[in-house]
Amino acid sequence: MVETLTGHNRSNGISYNEILESDTVPPPAIFLEDSPMEPGVTTVETHRYWTKEEHDREVERLWKRVWQMACHKDDIPNVGDTHVYDIAELSFLIVRVSETEIKAFPNSCMHRGRAICDNHKQGQKALRCPFHGWSWELDGTLKEVPCQWDFPSVSKKTHSLQDVRVGEWGGFVFINPDPNCEPLEDFLGDLDRHFQIPFERRFVAAHLVKRLPCNWKIAQEAFMESYHVVGTHPVLMPAFGDANSKYDVWHNVSRAMSPDGPPSPHTDFENPNPESFPDGKAFQSFIHPISKHTFRRLEENRVEVSMPNGKSGIFDMYANYIEGDLKSADLHMCNWVGGKIAPGEEDTPIAYNDEPMRVFRDRAAKARREEMRPAWGIWLIISAMLI
Repeated sequence: MVETLTGHNRSNGISYNEILESDTVPPPAIFLEDSPMEPGVTTVETHRYWTKEEHDREVERLWKRVWQMACHKDDIPNVGDTHVYDIAELSFLIVRVSETEIKAFPNSCMHRGRAICDNHKQGQKALRCPFHGWSWELDGTLKEVPCQWDFPSVSKKTHSLQDVRVGEWGGFVFINPDPNCEPLEDFLGDLDRHFQIPFERRFVAAHLVKRLPCNWKIAQEAFMESYHVVGTHPVLMPAFGDANSKYDVWHNVSRAMSPDGPPSPHTDFENPNPESFPDGKAFQSFIHPISKHTFRRLEENRVEVSMPNGKSGIFDMYANYIEGDLKSADLHMCNWVGGKIAPGEEDTPIAYNDEPMRVFRDRAAKARREEMRPAWGIWLIISAMLI
């Protein structure tokens, strides 16, 4: 059982609102609005995270009834593009029917229930089941049934694909399997007030998927609180107000905001502290702001950890002991300092170094151009010869 007490007591650090009010640039008014949970004990039983009964309950009362983001419009930019959205044992097919219309259907053949599409596809002229070849128009209307004479009761009226409710917000495509659900606009309420970013003008530049061996709520909760920063991400504490975070709850919207810049109230820093990074670089060394242990990268998968009393030890990136009189070390810090990094990232400066990050990027880009210049020269000579 996990029990938390929601109340008005807080850390010794100033509040998120006080940080905003001290800024020389006025924040959006919505950031200063408060809508906290009611004070009191919140108890979450452990069975909600692992039992089959709870899973089935969520499928029936959540995934079959709630609006959920299925994809982005850039995932299906052209007519005939399809996107498969799976949740629990449910599967849905999102289809670009025309330049202005997107539809969704259960990803299940009306004949034997076989998935119509196993993965995302582009430029489909029709939706065709790969088992017996039944097919539908992009708008879900039954198109063709092989050996139609064997199915006298099958028609467009009886066996066209069933529509699933579709809505769009900020370029994102939402679906709701419940035909009697409220409109997406009503479900989202005044979500627009929380954003000044024109999401509808953004585009998908990359799609990253990471599958985690855990209940979905475990993964979701990790990105809804800053409580774990002190234990998991101590490297953020010199310039991240984890305990200054603010949490608000509206009807179907919850919000978590943390200030980036002020040091954590868990530390004794008054201002962002670059001294936590003795080399002035993000991945070479770090002095833990609470334990004061120093972690220094010797090479990939090899970290030296030193205590203020002089004890030290060498560990791999998983905090496994190698040698020295210090026998244990922080796993997260060993991984941060001694883990794998991309070539050239060894010199990445800390974010609040004297030189802004763009200077480092410009310098790296210039070095890369100089490295490639000989090849460009050869290409130009060949081009001139061809002309």
